[in-house]
Amino acid sequence: MHFLRKVAVFVMFAILIGAFAISMGGNYYGDRERRQSVATVGSVNISPEDFRRAYQRVLENVSQQAGRRISPAEAQAFGLPNRVLQGLIQDAALDLEAKELGVGLSEEGVRRGITSLEVFQDKGVFSADKYHRFLQNIGYTAPFFEQEYKGDLVRRQLRGVFEGSGVVSKALLEAYNKFGNEQRTLAYFILAPEAAGAVPAPTEAELQVFYEDRKPQFTTPELRKVSALAISPQTVAKSLTIPDADLKAEYAAKASVYSVPERRKLEIIPFKTRADADAAYAKLKSGARDFLGVAKDAGFNQPDIDAGVVSSQELADKFGMNDAIVKAAFSTEKEWTARPVDGPVSTVIIRVLDVIPGQERSFDQVKEQIRADLAKVRAQSEFQRLIKAFEEDRTTGVPLADSARKLNLPLEEVTFDRSANGADGKPLTISAVPAAQLVDAAFKSDVGVENEAIRLQGGGYAWFEVNDVVKPRQKPLEEVKGEVEAAWRADQVRDRLSSRARDLVARLDKGEAIAAVAKSVGATVKTSQPLKRNGKEDGLPPAAVAQAFALPEGGAGSAASENGTSRAVFQVAKITPPGPLSEEQAKGLEQQLAGAISDDNFSGFLNRITTTSPISIDRKAFANVAGGSYDGE
Repeated sequence: MHFLRKVAVFVMFAILIGAFAISMGGNYYGDRERRQSVATVGSVNISPEDFRRAYQRVLENVSQQAGRRISPAEAQAFGLPNRVLQGLIQDAALDLEAKELGVGLSEEGVRRGITSLEVFQDKGVFSADKYHRFLQNIGYTAPFFEQEYKGDLVRRQLRGVFEGSGVVSKALLEAYNKFGNEQRTLAYFILAPEAAGAVPAPTEAELQVFYEDRKPQFTTPELRKVSALAISPQTVAKSLTIPDADLKAEYAAKASVYSVPERRKLEIIPFKTRADADAAYAKLKSGARDFLGVAKDAGFNQPDIDAGVVSSQELADKFGMNDAIVKAAFSTEKEWTARPVDGPVSTVIIRVLDVIPGQERSFDQVKEQIRADLAKVRAQSEFQRLIKAFEEDRTTGVPLADSARKLNLPLEEVTFDRSANGADGKPLTISAVPAAQLVDAAFKSDVGVENEAIRLQGGGYAWFEVNDVVKPRQKPLEEVKGEVEAAWRADQVRDRLSSRARDLVARLDKGEAIAAVAKSVGATVKTSQPLKRNGKEDGLPPAAVAQAFALPEGGAGSAASENGTSRAVFQVAKITPPGPLSEEQAKGLEQQLAGAISDDNFSGFLNRITTTSPISIDRKAFANVAGGSYDGE
């Protein structure tokens, strides 16, 4: 973990870490050897406090990127605690290697580095006051920040040794160009299931052997029976009953809001002075200039004066027009021009191009819109009331179903497997919470466990309880005999198609024309477009494209379709070498490869020092501070 990158991220989110005092004295660490350790790397201890600070920084980072607070359970699922500890172990190994190599940084170097950070400067000059306020917000001591900053700079020095180590030869560039841009055109035909011929009925013994070899295929999946309910502003709004009397009262109070106002298409020319506006208006009245001509004289083109189609309220709000201008605009007749009107900062001339009459809407016309608007407003307070009441029930141990009945909330009871399919094998349907979220949470839970609420994307929460766990059951052969026979037949067809395809490929390899080979099995040859390694062609299995790049021109092969019901037989009809890279492409690829090689070199170095350094992890201490077990290497 590189501290400088952390500083940049935490500045962005106002969660910067660190502390710094320009007087570089003191040692935060004290006697580190005597502190409790989560892990040790050689002579370096990683304390619970070291881990806690680093973990909190990463957790804040991930939460900011996700746009919400990541829960401890989610952090465990993402493997964040293990990754943080592994990062601290790598930092410690680099610190030991730097010490061994004599790489270091003077106190003056650290001072210059920190005082030059823009975040601590005021008008280009380091501000101790700004810096100390920053430290107080973060809660780090100054010496601790200095120590971490210094350590990161030293580790960056080690990393910098490898930055220029990525040497890219011309041969490597050409190889990458060939690998990524070479194209192959395939001639191919499809062996349909019918090409397998008639498959005789299986014997009882064959079915028994097939069933025994594939027992897991004929096992019912583990199921979770779950109750779930959601409380959100949207669901609350749907459940609210609003009397017609309330709707009529709202309409009476806000009739103008629910009516469509008159709108006008306007052009407006502003003038700096009243004299300029009067002179321009005189030209209009005399016919010396038209409206657009006057606008051009004032320095405007047509788009500059186009106010669009607006209502009187929109004209006032959008353009900041005063009452006099609005009145002139909406009292002038269509295709007429209003006299100059004084505004707050300029005088304007307005032309009315079109008038769209307003429309009074009756109560019946807007009744449902009023209902939706009122429901939205009232749902917020009802939502908060229900959340509070529900949480009170949870703290007192009221079962989910009882709480749902008490609060008149819809409770959904569903059964599903890990693939989000119901007991009937059909996709799970539930309105309380996204199916994938519920399945994931339920299979991490068990009967009798109180689960954390699932935060809903549109606002609100969903709660669930696992009522029962239905363990997988092996279906006896007698129960699934029809399924077993169908699977056996499909297996036989695949084997027969594979065997026949091998024979056809052998004929192609001996030089027989692909058209003749295809005709012998009643198939038609198709030719693909030129394909790169990751190219796709409808009807051609991806496995065939992958195989084609391991064959010479004229080479043949076969590949099963993705569902296994048919098989493609193909021949490499043409290999098209890539053209030479342009200078810009070559430079870009060289930079990309050089960076990758440098990263690989540094990774190899890091792997060597972490595998040769004596590392010890106190798994109990880690579990205490991280809330989970360590499962890293």
